[in-house]
Amino acid sequence: MGIPSSLIVLLLLLGIVFSEGCAQYFIKQSKCQKDKNYCLVALGFYAVVVALLYTAYDHVPMGMLTALWSAFSIMTVSLIGAYAYHERLKPLDYAGFATIAVGVLLIFVAGHDQKPVE
Repeated sequence: MGIPSSLIVLLLLLGIVFSEGCAQYFIKQSKCQKDKNYCLVALGFYAVVVALLYTAYDHVPMGMLTALWSAFSIMTVSLIGAYAYHERLKPLDYAGFATIAVGVLLIFVAGHDQKPVE
């Protein structure tokens, strides 16, 4: 008995979101420190994103994965900006996060195909 596909997708999605969050952090560091070498690190993280996406497409349709990736990346990158760079989040930002969470739930409740087309 193998690992459930939903767990594989969740782990891949977490890796994608984490890698993009790191890439965005290093891009911002590059601007703040005026050192383009940080962009090379960001490129490395984006290469990880591509590799994980490539694998994830075996388990979930592109549209669903992109919706989830975008939703969680928006929240993650916003929180990184708030924590690492003291970018202020307003109450409407948090309302947006809640709206995103509801949207993600609707994708699953609507019964979007879990299997990608071969």
